[in-house]
Amino acid sequence: MNTRKFERGLRLILLALFFISGVIGGFYGNWFVVFISFAALLLILFTGKFTDEKGMQFSSLISIIFSVFIFLSLFLGEINFFYVRFWWWDLLLHTLAGFALGLMGFSLVYYMNKNSRKINLNPYFIAFFGFCFAITLSVFWEFFEFSMDYFFKTNMLKSGVMDTMGDLIVASFGAFVVSTLGYLGLKHYYKSAVKFFNNLILRN
Repeated sequence: MNTRKFERGLRLILLALFFISGVIGGFYGNWFVVFISFAALLLILFTGKFTDEKGMQFSSLISIIFSVFIFLSLFLGEINFFYVRFWWWDLLLHTLAGFALGLMGFSLVYYMNKNSRKINLNPYFIAFFGFCFAITLSVFWEFFEFSMDYFFKTNMLKSGVMDTMGDLIVASFGAFVVSTLGYLGLKHYYKSAVKFFNNLILRN
């Protein structure tokens, strides 16, 4: 399968879905749906555009992972009320977010370490950074949910403190698993791990 073509096709489909949702939401005066749709459009466009001054760009696989997560979280979760219909949907997505963000953080610091002449980090620190990266972004997401509930009277926090702590616990679990696997890979299967992270972080 050509992952580049699949990535582009998937993003076009998701862009169309959120655009239509935003239009329908505006027609019925549901400004929360309009806001979510607009935010999703920006996020999906961002997943394929992130790059740095050295030309590093996330692979098609990373872009696909985050595009699918945006669909599951915003289109199914928020717009189609999966968070309300299925009690476990929120926990599932925060666990997956922990995996994805941990993988992203691990890959970023691995890439920077690999291309630095002055810094040579050991696998333990790379794994620790990946874990902290995921947890930090998870906390900021909880800040976002609180802000939406406070200012726009939504119900993103559901049961309040219990929802927040449950989200952070499962996100921590996902990040810990990814960071541990990354550490073991660099420590004991270095060549295979290096090949995997190179393919993951660099767009071919």
